[in-house]
Amino acid sequence: MAQDPENLARVVLFDPIRQNLRTTRYALYELGFREIDTFSALGEVRERIEAADVDLLVMEPEDDPKVFNLVRDIRHSRIGRNPFSVIFLTCWTRDPQNIRQALESGADDLIARPFSTRFLDERVSAAIERRKRFVVTSDYIGPDRRSGPRAGAADPRYLSAPNTLKAAAKGDWEALEATYQHIKTVQEDVAKERVQRLSVRIAADLEISNPSSPSAEISVIKQARELERLAERVGPETASIAKALTKSLTDGEAGAPGKRWRVARELAHGVCVSSGHGDSSASEEIDRLVGKLREKQDSVAKDGGLEKQKGLHSAA
Repeated sequence: MAQDPENLARVVLFDPIRQNLRTTRYALYELGFREIDTFSALGEVRERIEAADVDLLVMEPEDDPKVFNLVRDIRHSRIGRNPFSVIFLTCWTRDPQNIRQALESGADDLIARPFSTRFLDERVSAAIERRKRFVVTSDYIGPDRRSGPRAGAADPRYLSAPNTLKAAAKGDWEALEATYQHIKTVQEDVAKERVQRLSVRIAADLEISNPSSPSAEISVIKQARELERLAERVGPETASIAKALTKSLTDGEAGAPGKRWRVARELAHGVCVSSGHGDSSASEEIDRLVGKLREKQDSVAKDGGLEKQKGLHSAA
């Protein structure tokens, strides 16, 4: 990335080890970045994101896995004004769990330490000029890393993520302002898309899960609360139905679990319809996902049965 004296990009660095902060800051300074805020406490990073916009965020999660939650909160518009900030996570070890969490959080890139200024330049340039398209599902927003369709999953929606880093790094104020206006439009579209997908997912889960299962109940209530939060951005009618959905699942006086789940399923269908899906379209989406989830359940049960048979043969 060629240095631009007009580079306007706002960069935030987090690492509990101050020497790492200094090293990373120096590398970014060499690349032309000037507005760089450094933090060694994650709470301070949250405060900074709430207070002002961020175009590039570089964080080290190895000693604080809450970093992954912060990335998800950014992507899901729970914090800050820009859910599409470029986010790099760094790591010293190739721990499989950390790698998986980094990829699932929605970060743009995972960079192994130690890294050279040249290597960082390549990653920043890729994020500016060749950023991956984003995918939106009921529970994930971030770069598309899928190699193909996933069992039991609805078809994803793809989008070209607004990239403030690209405009800011080139010192283009006009493009930067236009990008932030575009972010508002995309956020509204993403919120509606997620409401539709999440309501379909809830309805399907309520159809195939056991109402007496504590883990299933916890999962669906968690989804319902997230749906209620998102529905506020879509409109008052959708928000009202989503609120009723959460209440139907959490109100112990509303009847037996089976009855409450039947009511909740109808309300989830209603949320989907009110957010833009037609009645028949919503029903088709729910039925399609129910079919996929049942296929996944059957496959898991079949594989489990085969493993059990292998174990019996081995024991014999």
